[in-house]
Amino acid sequence: MKSPGNRHVAAFILLILAAVLVYARILGHDFMATWDDDAYVTANEAIRGFSVAHIRQAFTNFYVGNYAPVHILSYMLDYTVWGLNPRGFHLTDILLHAGNGILLYIIMLQLGADRRAALIGGLIFICHPVQVEAVAWISQRKTLLSTFFMLVSWNCYNGWRSSNSRSASKLHYISSLAAFVLSLLAKATTVILPLILLAESVRPASDDEESRYKLYPILPYILSAAAMVAITLISQSPENGGGRAPFHGGSVWTTILTMLPVYCTYLRMLVFPYGLSAEYEVPVRLSPDLTVLAAFLVLLLFFYGGLLLYRKKSRLFFWGLLFTIGFLPVSQIVPIVTPMNDRYFYLPLLGAAGFFGILIGDLIERFRGGRQTAIKVLTVILIVTLAGLSWQRAAVWKNGVTLWRDVVAHAPLNYEAWDSLGSSYIETGEEALALQAYKRALALSPTYALSLKNIGVLYLKRGETEPGRQNFLRLVRAQPRNAEAFEFLGLAMKIEGNLPGAEQALSQSLKLDPRRSSVLILLAQLYVAKGDFVQAREFLLRAQQYEGPTVDNETGLATVEAGLGNVGKALAHLDYVLRAKPGVIADIQKDPAFARLRSTRQYQALLERYGAASGRGMRNNE
Repeated sequence: MKSPGNRHVAAFILLILAAVLVYARILGHDFMATWDDDAYVTANEAIRGFSVAHIRQAFTNFYVGNYAPVHILSYMLDYTVWGLNPRGFHLTDILLHAGNGILLYIIMLQLGADRRAALIGGLIFICHPVQVEAVAWISQRKTLLSTFFMLVSWNCYNGWRSSNSRSASKLHYISSLAAFVLSLLAKATTVILPLILLAESVRPASDDEESRYKLYPILPYILSAAAMVAITLISQSPENGGGRAPFHGGSVWTTILTMLPVYCTYLRMLVFPYGLSAEYEVPVRLSPDLTVLAAFLVLLLFFYGGLLLYRKKSRLFFWGLLFTIGFLPVSQIVPIVTPMNDRYFYLPLLGAAGFFGILIGDLIERFRGGRQTAIKVLTVILIVTLAGLSWQRAAVWKNGVTLWRDVVAHAPLNYEAWDSLGSSYIETGEEALALQAYKRALALSPTYALSLKNIGVLYLKRGETEPGRQNFLRLVRAQPRNAEAFEFLGLAMKIEGNLPGAEQALSQSLKLDPRRSSVLILLAQLYVAKGDFVQAREFLLRAQQYEGPTVDNETGLATVEAGLGNVGKALAHLDYVLRAKPGVIADIQKDPAFARLRSTRQYQALLERYGAASGRGMRNNE
């Protein structure tokens, strides 16, 4: 087996330059706050620097249905260097993608490819447009990271097999297994590595290769993968925020029928990468229609071609097999909500890139003169075209608005995408456009709960209480067991001044979810309005019991104690509020609930203490 040395530095530089040039524009892109980047990064306290508590959180929590502590640790590193500047996070992703292209180049060399074929394979992997989603979307760091560690593991495993030194051999093997575990702890899709190692071990051998390799060393990899599969089945359950779902169409048979055209679409995307989207509408197939039958025939030809390659071109067969194996984790063996995504292509493209790299390299070697020159020129045109398409596609991922506009352009009947577009408009402050998007979502799906909630909240924000309340009424009718729906309905009624109706709705919300602190605080506010401070205090103490002291809760308790004439207790709660949020001092000074306190010396001393600090802060800011 070959291993890279200094003569490969030029290839490494070219692969890095390709990744940087194709993806340089994403350095100016934002976080996707309306699509997972909030849960992973911007609203995730655990990534804000390395600490024992944060590391414990990374290893003991599921994030968006994934158990991926290494993924979260990588964000901690970014935050330590860049803070919450998205440019730094995107730069890390570009470098990881370049690193994966380099590792593919190295592994191709190890498996017998020449430098030209390995370079072409690496460039195809880096430049292909189906990779854009995984690279440009910060939440998909897990895909890049898991692939990186999987390729490191594979590389070390090959080093172990080819090593003549016993001590070096042992180090390679331990390093390989450790890297594989890190890969699994970034994203579970790399459970396919044991299958890759098995396929590499049993493939037909060339004259200059060992004919067979021992299989027992792969056993620890299989056990590690099995453990990760078990964890993933738990993390991906709906209770943990995961995407595990019933079989599409209700059975294994209908899921197979549904997925057959999807596999053909992937083949088309490999050769003709047009019409890419962040979301795809995949029709559920309940019977073998013409589309399914045509897909079956195409796939039958694909596998027949693989059989011919197995007999005649073992090197090409191996990379084609890797392409096929790469789709196994996302082939709906365990059904998930989204049957098709561009990011599912990241691992399979390792095989496809290796396949085409070797195929093109062999063609260049076979011909001479003008034909060889023509193949070289066409290869350059191919890679430049792929790079140009990826550059263009990357622009779509600038922010939530550009992304979801692109999705609804491809799938105008996708009501979930319209809702996401509306939420993206909220992020940019374009409320009128957000309202239009939410209305479009509800026109397509009148009972879609998320849009009913979002449009209701937007109406309340705009001061349009009546349409807000009407949408919350629709929401509770659509989902009578939804505690949040009754909470928003109660809030709308409270704003309207319908206190009995608000109390009824909030009480129903509390009945559905007795630990809902926000509802307890709203009920306390209702009882304050009725002058029942004792009952209001009971609600607030219950809320504090569930989620500890918060600014809202302590403000409420200060109001209650002031109403009951307990000056000392009221000031103690206000002291907490001002320590936690000094900027609210002006609101406290104007709040009529604290009128009784203003004549006391303790109140004046409290305001002077925090007022002086606030004044200094303002002078410093100036």
